[in-house]
Amino acid sequence: MPSVSRSKKAILKHISVIARYTYFENYTAAERLLNEIKSKIRRRGLWGEGCFSAAKGLIVAGKEKNRVSLFWKVKNANLRELSRIKKSLIKDLTRENVDEFEEGFLEAWITIIDAFSNVLRQQRRSAK
Repeated sequence: MPSVSRSKKAILKHISVIARYTYFENYTAAERLLNEIKSKIRRRGLWGEGCFSAAKGLIVAGKEKNRVSLFWKVKNANLRELSRIKKSLIKDLTRENVDEFEEGFLEAWITIIDAFSNVLRQQRRSAK
């Protein structure tokens, strides 16, 4: 994955928290946090718009129980499947013709998948 600036990393940390909220279906908290950081995200231009779009879509798909969405696909995936999806997104991210919006969108989704993977690992450790 290409290197990410400090300000983008800060935004992606928030996206990670939003992902955890949506994983546990706390959409109210996810929306609240997204609204709190909306202007910070949008200041990043097209990259921020892509990132915002991914986070907003994540919340909407969860709230609407859209079972064919990427959200539900990754929420119901195991660690191996999440790794495969993440590799595919990273491959898309490294295309020559990826634009800033796509970059933000894909980096947000990679962050979301990492957050879901962390939840699964924590649950696995707790079950032992």
